[in-house]
Amino acid sequence: MRKKVLMDSNFRKGKVFKKMIFQNKRICFEKLTLMPYSKILEHEHIEDCEIYIIYSESKFLRVEMCEIGKSHSLENDTEDKMIVYALKFRR
Repeated sequence: MRKKVLMDSNFRKGKVFKKMIFQNKRICFEKLTLMPYSKILEHEHIEDCEIYIIYSESKFLRVEMCEIGKSHSLENDTEDKMIVYALKFRR
């Protein structure tokens, strides 16, 4: 596993860390950690779709999907860390 890095400030508000778990030409699997009151800003998925599983600390919250050509954002408006496992499929 690669080391955890702070996500680029163009894509976040607050502290959001990203850790690549697996990547090849077609698939990308990463772990994102949104610190309390942080946000991944709205962005468009032009070349990939994304399925993500969201946890708050160790409690499962929900599964969401962003299709190719759609936009989304994700906000942690709590005092707990939010953990997101994101799986992206490229065209």
